Amino acid sequence: MASRLDGAARELAVQTIRCPILTQCLGADGYRLACYDVAVGPGSPHHGHWIPEPWVGHLAEAPLLFVSSNPAGGGEPSSDPEDPSSASSDDVLLACQDGAFDEGQLPGIAEGEYLVDCHGTRGQWVRYWRWAKTCATDVFPKMPVPGRDYALTEVVHCGSPNEQGVWSALRTCTTRYLQPVLAASPADVVVVVGAVAKFAFGEHLGPDAPSHLQGPVEVAGKERLLVFVPHPSSFGGNKPLSDHLSPAELAQVREALAG
Repeated sequence: MASRLDGAARELAVQTIRCPILTQCLGADGYRLACYDVAVGPGSPHHGHWIPEPWVGHLAEAPLLFVSSNPAGGGEPSSDPEDPSSASSDDVLLACQDGAFDEGQLPGIAEGEYLVDCHGTRGQWVRYWRWAKTCATDVFPKMPVPGRDYALTEVVHCGSPNEQGVWSALRTCTTRYLQPVLAASPADVVVVVGAVAKFAFGEHLGPDAPSHLQGPVEVAGKERLLVFVPHPSSFGGNKPLSDHLSPAELAQVREALAG
C-alpha cells in the first residue's frame, strides 16, 4: 500500500527513518555515541529490519497525539524476505508507519491493537496500543478511528526492549526530532506518557507539569492541552484518562476534541 503522506511531514518522517546517527552508530567508533545502546544494543549486531520509527498513525491529521519513551524492540531478526527493512523504499516504510492502522495495510495494526504481519496473520494484542485506544474512546464524543483520530509517537525513535539505552539517547534524539514532530502534528490534545516523555517535554519545551493537565499552552507553535499520565506498563498506569483527571479536567479534554 502506497503512503499518502506528503510535504514537510513526509520529509520529516523520511529523515527520521534514515537517521544519520544510526549510520554513525554502525561505524567503527559507533560505540562512543550516546545513541549506541538504543540503536544497536550492547554486544548485539544491528539488524536491517530495525529502523527508527517516526510515528504510527496519520500524525499530520490526528487531533489527539500520544507521546511515550521509545518503540518496543528486540528479538531475533525476521528471516522473511517480504518483511520491510532498511533496504525497503521510503514509500513502503512510510506506509507501514504513517499508515500502520489503515485497513489492509500489511504489515500493520488491526483494530487499533493487534499486530498483523506481511502475510496478514494476526498476532496478539499489544498492551500499549490497546491502552491508547481505550484512552481515545474515553475522550472522543464518538468511537475514534485509530490512526486518524489519534496517532502515537515517541521522544526516542529507535526501538529497544524495556527502554534500554533510552536515557542516554534522549538528548540527541529530542534535539533533532521532538520539536519538528510536534510542529507537524495539529493535535489539540497531547498525552505525555511516562517519566521519560515527561522529562523530555520539561527539558526541551519548557512546560512545568504540576498536575495531570496543563494548558492550553503553546507547544511547537500551537495552543494545546497537555495530559501527563504514567506509562501503562508502570504500576497503576494501565488506566483510562478519566481515572487520572478530575471531572472538570476530563470535560476540558473532551471539549477540545469535540470538533
